[in-house]
Amino acid sequence: MEENLLRSIWESLPAAVIILDNKDSICELNSAAETLMNISRKRLLGNSIWKYLTLDSVIKSKFHQARINKSQLVVNDIKLSIGKLPIFHSNLKFWPISSSETHMLLLILPHELSVRNGQMHNSKVGLKSVIGMADILTHEIKNPLAGIKGAAQLLSMNL
Repeated sequence: MEENLLRSIWESLPAAVIILDNKDSICELNSAAETLMNISRKRLLGNSIWKYLTLDSVIKSKFHQARINKSQLVVNDIKLSIGKLPIFHSNLKFWPISSSETHMLLLILPHELSVRNGQMHNSKVGLKSVIGMADILTHEIKNPLAGIKGAAQLLSMNL
């Protein structure tokens, strides 16, 4: 049940979230990422993110440096190009997944998403919420049985 809930939350996130392996290949993505990239999940999985995402070479090198240092990188108001889609402004966040030595999470939040929803003034709050949810998800993916174990311990104390 908990795994179904996590999958449901993952698929309900309004921002595009992509998990990259140590070679920057896409190993998981949510439906918002699939929609944003306008390419099927099946076709995206296993391919390098750089095959689809075009960034300034300086920003791209900072992504690689963040991977090496296992640190976060936040890039606000960047011009982004995905495949043959028109260039758009976006915020990006790239950070290591706590339960993995090699996997990184990439969050893409297009500015038009905030404008379209009439929430431009709340975009920072929304971004923090999505980032917080992603952090919670990575923690739960790391140890999905923690809640069950805790409940069992509480029950054993009452017995």
